[in-house]
Amino acid sequence: ARRECREEAGIDVRVVGFLRFMVDSMSSPTVLRVALLTEPVDGASLEPKSVPDFESVGAVWAPVEQLQRLSDDDYRSPDPPKLYPKVASGELPAQPMDTDEFRALEAAMRRMTAGEPDAGREFLTAWRVVVKAYPPSAFRAR
Repeated sequence: ARRECREEAGIDVRVVGFLRFMVDSMSSPTVLRVALLTEPVDGASLEPKSVPDFESVGAVWAPVEQLQRLSDDDYRSPDPPKLYPKVASGELPAQPMDTDEFRALEAAMRRMTAGEPDAGREFLTAWRVVVKAYPPSAFRAR
């Protein structure tokens, strides 16, 4: 997440927590995306990247009140205009990632990515534990 923010927005950030898991199936996900909440690190430039390159066409700061002025084409996914107002109002708080449950899920995903045997089974076990450990607002199934 830190690298992606640096590459795509030109801003150094720290991860505060995760906002939501977005999955194709709550019982046995095969597609998993995680929306993270970040904030600029102390001393980081707050000037977003404005020159297009291979990583992105640029970035902007937009107050929640101005999100309705942006079109669907201004986003890579439909999630930001839905999530940002909830984050700003406090309705959707960042969830901690420094838990045993999150770490186990992350480790299983790394093993799956590396193609290790039985990593899929480990992932499903870790996923079930994560679903029980976090509130329902931290999940969205398509």
